[in-house]
Amino acid sequence: GAAAAAAAARPAVDSIAHDELVVEQLSAQVPAKFGQFARVLVMQRPYDGVALCERMHAYGINLRYMGALTIALTQLAAAVPPLQRPTVLDTCELVVAEMVARAAKHVLHRWLRACHPCG
Repeated sequence: GAAAAAAAARPAVDSIAHDELVVEQLSAQVPAKFGQFARVLVMQRPYDGVALCERMHAYGINLRYMGALTIALTQLAAAVPPLQRPTVLDTCELVVAEMVARAAKHVLHRWLRACHPCG
């Protein structure tokens, strides 16, 4: 009974701890990668959200890190000469628009699932 349940729960806890450790280790590598990618993204400006997502995946950056990418782009905008700033900020605006679109898609998907559970 209870001992078996506790034993079954232990691997899940160990798995969670392992996952947290992996995320922590990978997070230490993230800031430099975002700074590099922000520069690449500004030079090879994506024209829409699909191109943005393709470039992120090609560079090995998960889409969940779009918020961190906006921080890197904002920092880059502060560091570039004033004439280049609009280009960086336009790229940042595209990333924010894609974040909003993806969030709206998830909310609408859940809402539609609730309204039409068979679909």
